[in-house]
Amino acid sequence: MKKTITLLLFAVLCIVGTSNAQNAQSTPIEELLNRLEQIGDTSGNISDYFTQEEQLQLRGHLSKKGVTTNVETRIKNFTNASVERSIEDCSISSPVPVSRTNSSSQNVSTRNSAAVTITHNLDEISTDEILCTSVDTVADNMAWSEYDLDDDFGITTDFVVTDVTISIRLGGTNGIPGAPEPTITVNIYSNDGVFPGGTQTLQGTSDYTVTSGDLDTIVTIPVDATIPFGDNLLYEIVVPDHNPELGAFRFGVNDPASGVDSWISSVACGLTTPSTLSSIGFLSTFIMSVIGDEATSGGGGMVYCSMNSSNEFGSFDIADASIITAMGPSPAAGFENAGSIDPNDSTTAYVLDNLGDAYSVDVATGAYTSLGNIPGDWLAAEFDPTSGIYYAIAGDLNLYTVDFAGGTATLVGATGSAGFPIGMAIDGAGYAYTYDVIDDTLYSVDLTTGALTSIGAIGFDANFGQGMFWDQATDTVYMTCFNAGPFDSEFRSVDTATGATTLLSGMNVGTLTQYAWSSTQAVVVPPPACNVSEDFDAGLPAGWATVVNTGTCDWENGTDLPTGDDFATPAMFFDDDACGGGADASNVTL
Repeated sequence: MKKTITLLLFAVLCIVGTSNAQNAQSTPIEELLNRLEQIGDTSGNISDYFTQEEQLQLRGHLSKKGVTTNVETRIKNFTNASVERSIEDCSISSPVPVSRTNSSSQNVSTRNSAAVTITHNLDEISTDEILCTSVDTVADNMAWSEYDLDDDFGITTDFVVTDVTISIRLGGTNGIPGAPEPTITVNIYSNDGVFPGGTQTLQGTSDYTVTSGDLDTIVTIPVDATIPFGDNLLYEIVVPDHNPELGAFRFGVNDPASGVDSWISSVACGLTTPSTLSSIGFLSTFIMSVIGDEATSGGGGMVYCSMNSSNEFGSFDIADASIITAMGPSPAAGFENAGSIDPNDSTTAYVLDNLGDAYSVDVATGAYTSLGNIPGDWLAAEFDPTSGIYYAIAGDLNLYTVDFAGGTATLVGATGSAGFPIGMAIDGAGYAYTYDVIDDTLYSVDLTTGALTSIGAIGFDANFGQGMFWDQATDTVYMTCFNAGPFDSEFRSVDTATGATTLLSGMNVGTLTQYAWSSTQAVVVPPPACNVSEDFDAGLPAGWATVVNTGTCDWENGTDLPTGDDFATPAMFFDDDACGGGADASNVTL
């Protein structure tokens, strides 16, 4: 049986909640999920199937599942002493005794991919719930958890946040028809000190509407933020004012790793500044986690891409794909599935849409130039950097080479695919790859026959527009993909030996823009410097010669220079005065 006790802290105190009205969904989520299932795996624009509002509904629903595979969990490593303290004066609903013992000292790590979960919790099993109220109002509730990324979690670069999680023990409308569902706000700050001190800089924010279906769950909330190396990460949850009798919300809490604490504030409860839970009698901490990855160091510079849902051309830094910058509009009437930058002209990309319309694109300005129509329902394309040939896969599941100057496509051969290959990359050795949105598998492509050979599962549910490219600077294949799991775009690296992919970041998370082709510029490698050391004391060494190309003067050997200080030892020099006044110009080579 749950019990409720009331604590007075200047006013009537107790523990945290929030609420806001949620706009009514115009289409039932069950109908949208059924439509998505009926559509199945396909290419093309999501907007052909769902309105923008429906897309956001789907993303909001599917992202709650928080399905994260191959994730490392890092927990602050402390030697825990046995802790036991009774909580007497605070309002708490608990199905188990409040006094607990915590003796774990393990730093849990199951890393096998780029994704990392940062947490102070030993597990995500909620044992209590917390809310701070005053009579019939939840006011100014805020909860915080801070993470010392470098000292406690071994993060050695900037940390790129993609999602956060929170335990919700109670949420929704309290079963009252028409009551508003609480909306909480997640804020991610960098902090150059130790909270509540230091200077906090907001790096990312996201809202989440709590529904009755979130009761006793861990929800995942997408949020984009980058924490500079050396700063702490501060995770804040803001719960707006609301009547707790109408809109319900309770934080889930449990025992933390020893030595850590959470903070709470609420004007209604007399907590006008952040106070630790332990300072008000709680041995628990909020069940809050941060998911992200250590920022990549360097990379191949800029990546250029289609922005299909907004019908634009864009770019992003390969070291931070979370932010894509629109450079200009695309005139394509169809869906831009295929595009690649010319390895012999890094200023120009060549694009095909699924209606066969062809364009060149000035990657510096984003300006498109029409090149006519090359018939085909083009799905993917890439230049071979070793030959300069443009290869493309069409909707008839054949591989072609494309000549943009002549406006023609030449059949190479059938891919043999039983599914839907989309996205294409060709590496510096001339090996080609594609992946299939039906079976979610990476394939190699034989550029001489078109035949596909299975490599392995890509590890996510690819659907709608997909881009792929090889980056010369990192010698890595990347995907700009749409993952139907969280229903959003992602940037992934590809292990071409196994097919496995690693999530690097979200891409303009929440905008639902697809990036159905993407490409980087070739890296210009300067010729090696030529440094030669030689002794000319005895004249020209063996293998050396002078050549008079024009005129009559030649190189001389000696120490007596015509002007200036003489050399201490013999050297080769050229004296144009030795030819006499008015002589023809001499051009000589040594």
